[in-house]
Amino acid sequence: MEGTVQNKTFTRYIYRLNYCSTYFNEFVLLNQIDLYSSHSSNRFELNVRVQIEPFKGLGGSRTRARLYFSKMAGIEKIDITGMRSTKYISIFFGDANFYDITGKPKKVLILFQIDKQHEELIVDIFDHYYPSTTKERIRTIDDHPYHNEKGTR
Repeated sequence: MEGTVQNKTFTRYIYRLNYCSTYFNEFVLLNQIDLYSSHSSNRFELNVRVQIEPFKGLGGSRTRARLYFSKMAGIEKIDITGMRSTKYISIFFGDANFYDITGKPKKVLILFQIDKQHEELIVDIFDHYYPSTTKERIRTIDDHPYHNEKGTR
């Protein structure tokens, strides 16, 4: 689904748990709903699988996601991002770097929603948007139209 949050567009990917171990959980693409457009403005689109693994890294992140992106030309890009917690139980945020037309790197915001009941992972990737301040990031996370109820901690 492509949607907007205060004029910020994003693409939604819905994944189902495929494999679970003590080292990582792997999710495979269940659905991508293109509500407003069938074209994403990101240069890369998420591939059919995503992995989440335990991780104690920078910025207080306790888990990280290994995101597999595919490009129209068939080139695969792997990006690893920390999944930083929010005030909501099932919501995490991270980022990925994309390159604009001039080759300049651009960071984009990624929101993760984990639905343990349905064994799903919902990944929302914003198009050419990353909040410039913590206050803006919190507001974006609070106002985002999530797939399921977000629930506070």
